[in-house]
Amino acid sequence: MSGHAGFTLVELMVVIVVLTILTAMIVPEFSGTHEEALLRAAGRDLVSAMKYAASQAVTRHQDHRLHIDPVQGAYWLEAQNRKRAFFRISDSVGTIDGKISIRVRRHDPPLMDGDEEVPPPRSLALDQLPPEIMHFHADGTADGREILLRDPSGFGLRLILDASTALVHLTRLDQEAGR
Repeated sequence: MSGHAGFTLVELMVVIVVLTILTAMIVPEFSGTHEEALLRAAGRDLVSAMKYAASQAVTRHQDHRLHIDPVQGAYWLEAQNRKRAFFRISDSVGTIDGKISIRVRRHDPPLMDGDEEVPPPRSLALDQLPPEIMHFHADGTADGREILLRDPSGFGLRLILDASTALVHLTRLDQEAGR
């Protein structure tokens, strides 16, 4: 036993090799994380806004609407007053990073085999709303919508607003589907 405390050159070389191998395995996992983080944040923000609109509509017994402006990357909430007119709720404005593309469209799920009932149609005025306006009703239902979010690298999220329950289902789109 020698009186020197320390590491030998061989021990240091082994540690460096192990760290190099671990780094080589971990670094590819970090590629695209910033864009994916922006995408996940945009998805969470929109899901939160839709859940809030649905809960406020039921709680207050007033229809609410969520507007999404895909060009500006902004969204805001409106509530219906006693005169049935909508007004913007001042603290309900949000933005989505400009790197995230947004596409909103109507979502009417297909009927299952054996389904005979069709939900009663909403008023004609509601049917004429553009897809970027989501209507949340006081009875706990909503206008069915599908929101597609994509980051610059092609990763995407699909948010589906269920018309009968006003619940939001979030799924990840695989990268190849958008190309």
